Amino acid sequence: MKIKLPLLSALAATALSMGVALPSLAETGILSGVQPGSRINVRSQPTTESYSPHYGLVGDRIEIIKEARGHDGRTWYYVRFPSGAEGWVRGDFVTVPVSYPGYPGYPGYPGSPDYPENPGHGRERTVVVFQTNTYSVKVFRHRGRLYMNVYNKRTDSQELNWARAEAVTSARGTNYYSGNRRYGYNVFRGSNGRYVIEVRYQGRLVARERGYQVW
Repeated sequence: MKIKLPLLSALAATALSMGVALPSLAETGILSGVQPGSRINVRSQPTTESYSPHYGLVGDRIEIIKEARGHDGRTWYYVRFPSGAEGWVRGDFVTVPVSYPGYPGYPGYPGSPDYPENPGHGRERTVVVFQTNTYSVKVFRHRGRLYMNVYNKRTDSQELNWARAEAVTSARGTNYYSGNRRYGYNVFRGSNGRYVIEVRYQGRLVARERGYQVW
């Protein structure tokens, strides 16, 4: 993350002057975008018209402090970088990975009854597994239900983990859909026989990659 001007101490006060009453989120996230390493503006207020005293790079890890609805109708996040720098980032450039919450009893958490490596756990059947330049993708069934895992190799984050999925079959083939509260994932077989993953944010396509390895 690159500092452009020493205005970081004024950012929090600027946000409060907007009169935005927001709950604290305290979640870990990642700056996301189509091009790895590209710059993302970090602004003094939740609007593209405000000054950008510094910027982050796609893949930077951040702490999400709070969120607001901007005048543009979009969600904005007030974030903190490991360096201590803070500011507003538009929501479509922020990803909150889905991962184990870190406590026993969570579905799929190691040690819980639902974790697949535990003795006596029902057998898992793989439906689709493939790799792209960015993602490792797995669609599988367990106890009759369909799930999807998506791992982002560039940001080293598990974006989907044992996320419930849906299969929709048409004359063109079968599409597998899943997602989290911000992003949707669509997996299907392309015309060349290779699988494709599409990632959308609020219906807008932000990534589309063909698989280079199919089992």
